[in-house]
Amino acid sequence: MVIDVLRWSSVVITALANGAAWVEAYATPDEVRARATAFVRDQVLLGGERGNVALPGFDVGNSPLDYTAARVEGRTVLTTTTNGTQALHAADGAAARLVGAFVNRSATVEAVRRALTEPASVTGRITLLCAGQAGEEAHEDTAFAGALAVALAARLGDPGLGAGDEATAHAVRRWQAADCDAAHAVALAPHASALRAQGFGEDIRSCGSDDAIAQAVREQNGRLMCWSDNGAVGRSSTGGV
Repeated sequence: MVIDVLRWSSVVITALANGAAWVEAYATPDEVRARATAFVRDQVLLGGERGNVALPGFDVGNSPLDYTAARVEGRTVLTTTTNGTQALHAADGAAARLVGAFVNRSATVEAVRRALTEPASVTGRITLLCAGQAGEEAHEDTAFAGALAVALAARLGDPGLGAGDEATAHAVRRWQAADCDAAHAVALAPHASALRAQGFGEDIRSCGSDDAIAQAVREQNGRLMCWSDNGAVGRSSTGGV
């Protein structure tokens, strides 16, 4: 489970909820540009940032507010960011990769529960991979991991879930310190201050909107898509190959 609350995970979930065909993630801007050549230009959207700022030549940056239905519906979204897309690639060896944030918290909890019952989940384990910020802890990511751990323990009927693991205990404490409130956890995060200073104050409100979207997100064959009980569900995109 890859977590980058501010802001890549929230962007991916929002784009798919607003009708994007699917989302792909790349480590570098050059990889995005190269991949874009496989599409008819108006059927692909390039989104990404470095240092919170939109990349030159890209259609949008990393603000979930930019991924409106009018802009993304039916299009494939290609992304690269400072932390989130790197975290997804760090999980390349996982049996399954999901992306979650506060905006789809309940759907994410259920998706993790389902993933743990799959035959591919040999160990029955889930790693909550927090993207962080420039190699340091991002409090909002850790708080979301704590929220997931608490919810999964309740959902699975296992109050001892994660017991003995200090990272899990730390995440739960981070969630509790935010009064178990998503908006509070996001607004008080140190990274939120940097975003406000750069004019992205509305992104903080958006990314702190708990359960605003009732869809889980999972990767399938390199594509991040909405995930239903019947598997990953993409939307039609006529321009991609």
